[in-house]
Order: sequence, then structure tokens, then C-alpha cells
Amino acid sequence: MSRPLDSRIVRNAALMSAANLLCKAMQLAFFIVLIKYLPSDVFGAFNTFGEAALIMVVVADMGIDNLLVREVARRRRDPWPLVNNLFGLRLSLIAAGALVLAGLLALIRPEGQNLYIGLAVLYGVLVSLLAYVRGILRAYEAMGREAILNLVDKATHATLGVIFALSGQGVAALLLAMCIGSTLALILGGAWAVSLCRTCLLPRARDWKRLLHVVWPFALVAMTVVLLHRQDTVMISALRGDAEAGRYNYGYRLLEGLFLVPQILSLACYPAFSRMYQEGVDLRARLFPFLSMLWTLAAPIVVGGVLLAPGILRLLDAQGADNVLRILLFSYPFICGNFMVGTVLASVNLQHRNSAASVSAFLANTALNLALIPRYGAEGAAVATVASQALYLALMLYVCRAWFAGWSADLARYAKSLAVALAMGAVVLLTDRAGVHTLLSIAAGAGSYGLFAWLSGVVRGPQLVSLWQQFRGGAPLLEADE
Repeated sequence: MSRPLDSRIVRNAALMSAANLLCKAMQLAFFIVLIKYLPSDVFGAFNTFGEAALIMVVVADMGIDNLLVREVARRRRDPWPLVNNLFGLRLSLIAAGALVLAGLLALIRPEGQNLYIGLAVLYGVLVSLLAYVRGILRAYEAMGREAILNLVDKATHATLGVIFALSGQGVAALLLAMCIGSTLALILGGAWAVSLCRTCLLPRARDWKRLLHVVWPFALVAMTVVLLHRQDTVMISALRGDAEAGRYNYGYRLLEGLFLVPQILSLACYPAFSRMYQEGVDLRARLFPFLSMLWTLAAPIVVGGVLLAPGILRLLDAQGADNVLRILLFSYPFICGNFMVGTVLASVNLQHRNSAASVSAFLANTALNLALIPRYGAEGAAVATVASQALYLALMLYVCRAWFAGWSADLARYAKSLAVALAMGAVVLLTDRAGVHTLLSIAAGAGSYGLFAWLSGVVRGPQLVSLWQQFRGGAPLLEADE
């Protein structure tokens, strides 16, 4: 892999990371205000409508965004026929998705919530269009512009949402705030997308049958993966009520904030990996070091989070969700692996095999939710999340075992990272039992893990030097393990 390509991956990841760190901070402040000032049933209802809208987004996506990024990255000189054909298909799917969402919410929500349903549908339409625009920017590796869109969207809806929550407004005002943020980002992003493609986004109705044949594996993967993350809240609300959905989201929203690193890595790597595969580069040499790095990050988060869950939730005034957060944290290593493995499989045209794994995991998640939520509520949904995410990763590795032939993970390094995380856990437990403030316990845990990881060789000096050189445009990001 050439040095400029390596450098772009890291620079793009850095841009997206910086923007998303700011977005996550704003989102965290937003949800802290909601948790503190909204009753659990109102918080649960807001999350239910928001998650339902995002389910509509993935129905409207049908894998189009993944295909758009991959193919435009490969044919930048003349992308507009594909871009406009996919845009026309996307608009038709958005209309279908809006009808599906409206019907779903009318079935599961009480009467008299038509305004909420309308705003949720509008939000789903806006996010669907914005996702297509982001796909164009990502294909051109315009991560700086995508980062600005994220900031505009999140800053607007978080600021307005906090104002509305503090003034005693309810679900409708919060959904309106999200619609306003997405609208502003869509206007700005649409102008940038047109300038990059050098043409207007004009929907065309040609080759849809062929395009659907191409995108169906992407569609299955996209729909089932998003449902793995989003359907829990909707199912809890339908089976146990909004208050229980709110309790689940006290833990899930914290877990979701931890998705930042694997999300950014996968977004930055996807267009570059697609081009590398086209050039004949063996991507297996890149995948396993990334997985090792993510495990090194995930292990201390799981150990420390499980030990400090009550204190973390007390900081947010989120009562009764300690076990929900503890259980959900065990899904984090699997989620990290799923982001990276799924990205590589899509880059090497193995999305049809990925689809078999994602559908199986989605069906397992649905069955487990139906079995566990009525009796165990939010804790049952958390168990279903852990089991289905673990199953998804295992199935991806299994169905693509021929592609992985000749490569294996360095299990000794994974075990060493876990041992170091457990040693860090002893430090965290001691500080917590001594009555130290939770934030200081977190700082002590982070510092001790960094020290133990350095002394044990889990974090190696050459890796850090390589990463620093990458920001300066130097050597490769991560060398493959021998």
C-alpha cells in the first residue's frame, strides 16, 4: 500500500474523530439534560420515535450508500450516471420507507400521537437524504466536509433540544429540533455533493432492476445490522412500555457513545480499502492489526465499565439501570470486530456472505428479545444484544473462512491485553471501594492501564511511532503481524 493512501486513511480518521468527539460531547450533554429533566416514560417515548425513524432510514437505504461509496470511489471521473440513477432509486425507497414507518408507529403507539408520528417520518426522510449526500462526500474522501455536516446537524438539534427540554417541552419539540438540524446539514451537504460530482442531483429511473440486483446483499447487511442496534428500544416500548424503554436507553446511549473509534476507522477505511482491493492489495494484512488495536481499547472499557457502572449512572441521575449497562458493555468487543470485519468484507465484494451472517444474527436477536423482554425487560434486551453481536462476528468469520485461510489472530496478544485490563480493574476497584469519586477512579484506571500496557508490551513503541509518522505523512499506519 502506498504511503499517500496510508496517510489519507489516518488523516480522514483524524478529521472524523475530531468532529465526532465534539458531536459525542454535545450528544452526551443533550442526553444528560434529557435524563435529568424528563420523566423516564417521556425519555423512552422520544427514543422510541427516534429509533423507529432510523429503522426507516435503513429501509430506504437498501444498501445504496455502501454501493455508492465503493463505486464512486472507483470511477470519480464520470460518476454522475450512477449517482443520479441511485438517487432516483433512493427517492422511491424513501417514499416506501415513510409509509412503512407511519404504519408501524400507528400500530404500536397509542391514539392521539399523530403529530409525533408525522415528525418521526419527516426526520426519517431528512436523515435518509442526508445519508446519501454523506455517501458522495465519503466516496471523494471529503471527510472534512462530512465532519462539518455532522457538527452542524448535532450542534443544532442538541442546542435546540436542550432549550426545549429546559423549558418543559415534550416529545414533539425534541423531534422538531432533530428535523431542523438535519435540514440545515442537508442544504449544506447537497451543495457540496453537487460541486464534487459537477452535476445536479437529478433522479433517473434507469437500470433500477440491475441496481437492485447489485445492492441486495448490501441491503440485507445494512437493514439487519441497523435493526440489531435499533429494534430493541421499539420492541421494549411495545412489550413493556416507554418507561422500560427509557431505562434501557440509560445504558444503551452510553454504550453507543463508545462506538466512535470503530465507526471512524470503518468509515475512513472503506473507500480506501475498496480502491486497494481494486489494485490487488491483500487486505487481510491490514485487518488483523486493526482488530488487535480495537481489542486493546475494548478490554479496559468493559472491565472498568462493569466495575464503575453504578457510579457512572449516578453522575447522570439515571437510576435503576446498573445491570443494563453492565450487560451491554460485554457486547462492545464484538461490536468493534463487527465494524471492521464487515467493512473489509464489503471492500472485497464478499457482502453477499456477510448478508447471511447479518440476517442470522438479526433473527436470533428478534427471537431472544421476544423471549426475554416480557419477563426480564431491559436486562433481557441487553442479554439479547450481547448474544446476537457475538453470533454476528462468529458467523462472519465462519462464512468467509476461505478468504481468511492462512491468517489467524495473535491470541497471546489478546490474552495479554485482557490480563492487563484485569490488573487495571484491581486498581479501579480499590479506588472505588476507598470512596474515591467516580471520575477520579476512571482517571486512575486509564492511567494504570496505559502504564501496565506499556510495561507489558501490549502497546508497543514502534506502533505509536508509526502512528505519529502517519500524521506527518510517513511510514505505514500498522504493519501486519508476522
